[in-house]
Amino acid sequence: MVIKAIDLFAGIGGIRLGIEQSFGEDIKIIYASEKSEYSRRTYYHNFNHEPENTDILEINAKEIPNFDILLAGFPCQAFSIAGKRKGFMDERGRLVFKVFDIINIKKPEVVFFENVKFLKNHNKKRTFLWILNQLEYFLGYYVFFKVLNSANYNVPQKRERLYIVCFKNYKDFTFPKPVRREIQLKNCLTKQISSKYILSQKYLDGLKKHKKRHQEKGNGFGFQVIPKNGIANTIVCGGMGRERNLIKENKDNIEWDKIGVYKQSVRNSELIRRLTPKEFLKVQGFPSTFKFPENISETEQYKQVGNTVSVPVINHIGNEIYKNFFTMKKKIYIRKIKEFKDLSILEYQILKILLIGNFISKTGIISIQSLKNTCKDFKLHYLEFKKSFRKLIKFEIIEKITPKRIYFSKNVLKYRHFEDYY
Repeated sequence: MVIKAIDLFAGIGGIRLGIEQSFGEDIKIIYASEKSEYSRRTYYHNFNHEPENTDILEINAKEIPNFDILLAGFPCQAFSIAGKRKGFMDERGRLVFKVFDIINIKKPEVVFFENVKFLKNHNKKRTFLWILNQLEYFLGYYVFFKVLNSANYNVPQKRERLYIVCFKNYKDFTFPKPVRREIQLKNCLTKQISSKYILSQKYLDGLKKHKKRHQEKGNGFGFQVIPKNGIANTIVCGGMGRERNLIKENKDNIEWDKIGVYKQSVRNSELIRRLTPKEFLKVQGFPSTFKFPENISETEQYKQVGNTVSVPVINHIGNEIYKNFFTMKKKIYIRKIKEFKDLSILEYQILKILLIGNFISKTGIISIQSLKNTCKDFKLHYLEFKKSFRKLIKFEIIEKITPKRIYFSKNVLKYRHFEDYY
């Protein structure tokens, strides 16, 4: 059996690459979509498969062939700390609505998302709660999510990202455990480097002044020189991203231009340089066989690397998905909250929102009005939930009810914190 998958917001194919490493010949990407012309070029150059040049809002889900797995690294700028964090007020943030439409129509067995970790806390967690609500309550998936750091999966980079894995039938998924990191930044570096990557003395002086100004204000902004036996900071698209990952080069490794702006007299005396796009690819865990096409500028290459994923992390998650893909329907759904048996979907959904959103105070008390407002915000029916109060008392979820307040039991309070819930 060949598992069929689609790759939305495909970028340069980082998610595809990691999943294909896990599934091998048992998976086939039957459809891919990417809006950026330059990213499509890189994708085609490495996979011999050109993604559709289609705005995802214009995709007709019914015309997509049936598939088993949906892969999507939907745009993160609307939720990223590096952006304006407008969330669903940003057009890019609303693209996830279309993804949900595709899921609703095609009903794949597995859905996989990758995004910035700040999505989890955006708009006081309400954005993420809404996403969970759609996936679990309306689309009928079992959802598992976790923030993972690439540095814990043999990637020489500090990169925290939110990963969401959804199953239609499988109910007992666990994210991969950290592995020993054997790769350092030095393992990703080129032996001989062009002098054009050495910063000019004028530019380096400007970076030092910029950093000093921020230090005087008590900020930690500014360039950073990374030791070769260490690991890189998070690679981002542009701005100060490259300047947070500078290294000091050995003079014997530099190929100097004899004339022009890259000659030695113009470059900085400390031999501090940027990493090349190819080096950044290796820092992201891409194999040496992955190449940029010749008609892509270096500026675009840096942008593509900053926008992609750490391949080994995707590979480790993919291994866990693959391990149980064929036994999904045989597993029993076990979650901490399901210790309280026989809850309806509605009861379970409202409890999830209350617990994750920390609407319940540390004392376990929530006002009736707050509960009504929560139900209204997430389009759930308070009156239906109210009918189950006796059941919730029976299962020791609710301790007691007064005309104005609900008192939750200590059994529920131990799941109150966001990270502990799943």
